[in-house]
Amino acid sequence: MTAKSAKSGDSDPAVSTWKLGYRPALDGLRALAVILVILAHARVPGFRMGGQVGVTMFFALSGFLITTLLVEERDRSGRIDLRAFYMRRALRLLPAIIVFVAVVSAQSLLRGEENVWRNAAGALFYYGNWLRALTGTDLALLSHTWSLSIEEQFYIVWPAILLCVLALSGGGLRWLLILSAVGVFASVAVTQLLVADGALVRVQFGSDTRADGLLIGCILALLIVRRQPPKFGVWPAAVALASLAALVAVFVEREFSFRWGQTLAATATAVLIASLLQPSWLTRVFSLRPLVFCGQISYGLYLWHFPILYGLTPVLWKQIPYWPRIIFLISLSYLVAVVSYYVVERRFLERKAQLGEARWVTEDPPRAERV
Repeated sequence: MTAKSAKSGDSDPAVSTWKLGYRPALDGLRALAVILVILAHARVPGFRMGGQVGVTMFFALSGFLITTLLVEERDRSGRIDLRAFYMRRALRLLPAIIVFVAVVSAQSLLRGEENVWRNAAGALFYYGNWLRALTGTDLALLSHTWSLSIEEQFYIVWPAILLCVLALSGGGLRWLLILSAVGVFASVAVTQLLVADGALVRVQFGSDTRADGLLIGCILALLIVRRQPPKFGVWPAAVALASLAALVAVFVEREFSFRWGQTLAATATAVLIASLLQPSWLTRVFSLRPLVFCGQISYGLYLWHFPILYGLTPVLWKQIPYWPRIIFLISLSYLVAVVSYYVVERRFLERKAQLGEARWVTEDPPRAERV
C-alpha cells in the first residue's frame, strides 16, 4: 500500500493501514479500572474517587473498542451486521448477569429486603441508572449495575447511529467525528447546568451526563482506525497515569469531580489507550499476565465484588479487623469472578465466536470487549 493511499483512508473505506487485533495491554488497562472501583467500594484510604475514575476508564475503553471493531467490520466486509453484533453482546453480557441477579435477589428475598423485584428489573433490563438518577434511591446490592446500564444503552444506540452516518457519508468518518465532538460538548454542558443546580445524583447516574466518557473513546477510535496510532512515546502516557492518580487521590471535592473529573479521566484514558497500542516498556507492564487475566475476568469481578463487600461485611464486621476483612473479601470476589468466567461466561463466548466475529477479535473472545 502506498503512502498516498494510506492518507486517503477516510475517503476510501476499503483502505486501511492498521488493525486493532488483540492487545493484551488493554486487558491490563481494564484490570486497573476494576481495581480502582473495588478499592473505592472497599473504602480503602486514598481511593475515595477510584470508583468514578475506574468507571469512566471503562466507558472510554468501551467507546474505543466498539467503534474500532464496527468500523473495521465495515471496511472489511462492506457492511455492519447489527443483528450479529447485538447477539454477540447478549451472549457476552446476559448469562453472567442473569446468574448474578438471581443469586443476589434470592439472598435479598431471604433477608426480607424491600423492592427486590424493582432492583432486579433495573439491573436485568439496563435502566437501573435512571432509577438512581431520577428517584435518588439505590438498588441495594445491585446498586453498582448502573454503569452496566449506561454501557448497554450505548451498545444499543451507537452502532445504529454509526451505521446510518457511515451510509449517508459514503463511509467517511468526518461526520461521525463531528457528531461525537458535539455529543461530548453537549454532555459537558448538561453536566455544568445540573451541577450548578446541585443535582449531583442526576449527574452521576444519567446516561447523558456520562456520555462524554464513552464518546471520547469513540473519538480516539475514529481518529486512528484507518491510520496509525500516534507515536509519542511513554511520556504522555505517564502524564495520563499521573492525572488519573491525581483524580483518585487528590481531587476529592465532590462538585469539582462531577464538573470536570469524569471528562478529564476519559481524556487521560484515551491518551493511555493510544500509548498502549505502541510497543514500549509501559505496554509490556500492562501486558503482564496477572494484569491481563484480571482484565479478562473484570466483568465478573465488577459484578460480584459489591454484594460480597457489602453483603458479607455486616457478618464479619465485629469478628475480623478492617485490613484482614478487606483482603479476605477482595480475594473472595476474585475467586468468584474466576468461577463465573470459566463456568458461565466462556461457554457462551464460544457461541459468540460462532456468529462470525473475525479471528482477530475472537482469538480469546472475552478479550475484545469488557461489558
